[in-house]
Amino acid sequence: MLLDELRKRALHIGDVTKEYELLMEDINEEDAVFVWKYKENEERGIFVELKVDDGSLINYSKDLNSDSGTSSYIEEQLRGIALEFVKRQHPDAPEFFTMKEWEKIGENKYRLSYVQTEFHLPLPFSGFYIEITVNGEIINFRYYGKAVNVQIPNSVVDKDMVMKEYLAELDFELLISEISSDIYVEGDNLPHLVYEPSLPFRFYPGNGDKKALEFEEEDEGVERLEKVTKPKEELDVTIDELIGFDENKFKKVREQDMGDVTGTVWQLENNKEDKENDFTIEAYFKRRNDNTLKIFRNNETGIIHGIVSFLEREGEKSLTYQKCKDVALRFLFSIYPRADRFFRIIEKDNSQEVNNNLYHYEFRLFYNEIPIRFGSIRVGVNRTTGIIDYYMGPDIFPETLSNVAANPAISETEAKEIFCDEFNIELQWRKEYTDDNQSYYTLAYTPCYPGLSGGLSFIDAQTGTCIINKL
Repeated sequence: MLLDELRKRALHIGDVTKEYELLMEDINEEDAVFVWKYKENEERGIFVELKVDDGSLINYSKDLNSDSGTSSYIEEQLRGIALEFVKRQHPDAPEFFTMKEWEKIGENKYRLSYVQTEFHLPLPFSGFYIEITVNGEIINFRYYGKAVNVQIPNSVVDKDMVMKEYLAELDFELLISEISSDIYVEGDNLPHLVYEPSLPFRFYPGNGDKKALEFEEEDEGVERLEKVTKPKEELDVTIDELIGFDENKFKKVREQDMGDVTGTVWQLENNKEDKENDFTIEAYFKRRNDNTLKIFRNNETGIIHGIVSFLEREGEKSLTYQKCKDVALRFLFSIYPRADRFFRIIEKDNSQEVNNNLYHYEFRLFYNEIPIRFGSIRVGVNRTTGIIDYYMGPDIFPETLSNVAANPAISETEAKEIFCDEFNIELQWRKEYTDDNQSYYTLAYTPCYPGLSGGLSFIDAQTGTCIINKL
């Protein structure tokens, strides 16, 4: 179908009114994408993705106000409205696929999903799902379609044998992790000393062919942990100078509160914005990113959590790895004055390789020699300017670690017993890909925890409590 025809169809499906204006449209050989934004609130929009050959709907979403109104429908009516929407786009879908679930999500919406099955087991990324508000408005739809290349095994290996292989190579690592309430059941957003289980396989092929588990690991060189020390040369330099930021030369173009951090996008004042009538995805991101400096700050402390530079900064210097390392260390100690108590720098055989004029440094967070999960800091220093163009801070603040009891109350053996009481495996279909990116489905044993409400991520090293993830 032609772009004009696809646009008309997208406008109709999205029920796009005059309150919206076109933000993006892009077409390739397989699909066409259209995005409209609400004129009075850019955070609200309508997204439509269509197949080019027949104009069928692949993906649809619509942002609504937080208040979706009072429902005048019962659940059965809402499910009927959702299915009618599906039938208009894909008439045979409800009959071909099998209903997987109908559930309430939050206070104001429901989710209906259908999948294709084989051996009475669902095939992932098949069928469709649709979300509807309590007042009958469709806000999300995703059509995956029919599963192809489903590999039916001639036989299935014995489950007990697979269980023994899983548990024979089960390992645990003692570490500290923040237990976020967004990710974990009964999370308290505080650091805890935990045992993290490490299973030998993400999945085990149902036909017993373990060759599918083999893969070549990239040789990243020998990794060494070294102590960090503040550079001896004392320079009166601010964090803003280290990252090349002068508020008088930039204008704030966007700001977004993302919960724990707020991201602010600064653009050079003399930036020449592309005014061309180009609504492609490439042009959209070019307009948003060109000559910008993105700075993320923690909402509670105001400390810089991340920096991403899209500025074309190239100077005449040719700094060595060590000189740039001094810049990275000066920046680290500016943010964390007691960095030498908590951080170690990672040195590898290939550490001094330059990538886009940047030397990259990784600092790993420890407390009483115990590693911190997601406690790494990454810094990229431009060797031609001596300015930091990239920084990503840790997910946990070093100063909060002083409240963690660093000696476990339960042993690793006890942790393993707790884990084994909850651990099981079950047959599932998995979607995998060949080296040339062709997809296929394979039957495999995968870990499960039937007595828990989610996956078992950690075991608390003080209490023996199972820490369960919501995902």
